[in-house]
Amino acid sequence: MKLNLRLALAGSSVALTLAQSPQQLTINSFLSFTPASVPNPPTFAVPVSNSLSISIAFCSDNSQSPNPRFFITNDSAVHNPGSSNVGSSDVFEIVVKDGLGVWTGSFNAGGLLGVEDVNQMAFEVGVSDGGE
Repeated sequence: MKLNLRLALAGSSVALTLAQSPQQLTINSFLSFTPASVPNPPTFAVPVSNSLSISIAFCSDNSQSPNPRFFITNDSAVHNPGSSNVGSSDVFEIVVKDGLGVWTGSFNAGGLLGVEDVNQMAFEVGVSDGGE
């Protein structure tokens, strides 16, 4: 959620935008989301760890199109991982096949998970340091 504020200062105005911090994912747990509960922007903070598996599971029929897409980065310079920066700056797509997708990697400085095309699909995000 972004909050826009306008301040009047001596006849001029200044616009401030306060961005909401990404929701923090927790190691060895999962979160469930419906389209209404996905944060805006749909970005999640991944915790620091030498090796984590990020799992995505669709919680409803995945025959609708387009399905949500999930993008992960462990590059702290990338603030919005998505389809526009896949293949550069350590941004990877977590491919979901038959309702399940997993990506394993190092998050020495943490990372971000971004979601595109949420539509009407409920999904779960799991984070594990013990494998898939």
